[in-house]
Amino acid sequence: MRQLTFVVCCASAALAQTTVHVPDSATNLGPINTAPLGAQGPAGGWQNLRTQILVPRSFLPAAGSTIRDVALVGGSDGHYTYGLFELRLAHATSSTLTATFATNVAGEQLVSRRQNTRVDVRRDAWSSLGQQVPFTHDGVRDLVVDIVIQGAAFQGLTAGTRRSSTLETVYALDYDIGNPSATGFGPFLAGAKLALTLGAATEPTVVGLGCPKADGRSPAIGYGGRLARATSFTVNLLDATPNSAALFALGSNDQSFGGYTLPLDLAAFGARGCLWRTDIALGLPWPTDTLGNAQVVLPIPGNASMVGRRVLTQWFAVAPLANSLGASVSPLLAGTIQ
Repeated sequence: MRQLTFVVCCASAALAQTTVHVPDSATNLGPINTAPLGAQGPAGGWQNLRTQILVPRSFLPAAGSTIRDVALVGGSDGHYTYGLFELRLAHATSSTLTATFATNVAGEQLVSRRQNTRVDVRRDAWSSLGQQVPFTHDGVRDLVVDIVIQGAAFQGLTAGTRRSSTLETVYALDYDIGNPSATGFGPFLAGAKLALTLGAATEPTVVGLGCPKADGRSPAIGYGGRLARATSFTVNLLDATPNSAALFALGSNDQSFGGYTLPLDLAAFGARGCLWRTDIALGLPWPTDTLGNAQVVLPIPGNASMVGRRVLTQWFAVAPLANSLGASVSPLLAGTIQ
């Protein structure tokens, strides 16, 4: 066992969070809609949108839950860029939507707001929207997912996301946050398919996707324990190249790093589609075991100043023949010390 600021060993751990799929988990079924994430662009009425989607309470635990992230199913591999991206969650005021946005929501909460940002999607795969703040659902009322985009442009073959034929949705084109429309079109039974990540407010969230090794499998990131002062928190690398090398990165900023806007596509370095999502305050090189796994144990000090600090971790792993860089990366693990 080796000790630095962290103690590192080799093991694995499961994610301490669950996901509910609304209305189903079939990522290859359903038409592709340009609401809520926008069209190809960069011009047109679908580049500035507001979209509300109604999630019946039957999909969520009756005892209540904390929603940590929202994901959609991409129509093709690619990414959106936005001048502004906002995600709000709210309890619904009724079991059906109206065309008036304000009447559909009660106690709406802004859970993500990012400027000059990027959202990555994969064809027929769940793609995270990168929720920044948890939302507490009471288990009694329906849920409304409310998305506002400004200045959307899509890099990829087919813009849009898979939709359902059962979820109500309302949307407005040419939606201007400086002069917002009060109403939209609908409701229609065409809401985007959703995956909601549930977990305690203290639990971290996995953001994005890894990029594959030569065998087609991507390194995964997992964790164990709690992000709380006076405890230890573990971060795991799973399914990287066996008996090889990896780099554990610890940071606190997922917007920019060294003059680059994050997430950064490593295509310029020879690893197209591998997205680096955090700054690096500390990087630790470490070997993987015979399964391609590794684990970092982070002892968190007990002083009160640690509370509220953001913790971002990601793995960079050697992956021969995966690309010209010979590397792959894991998703990002993001959390806040309690």
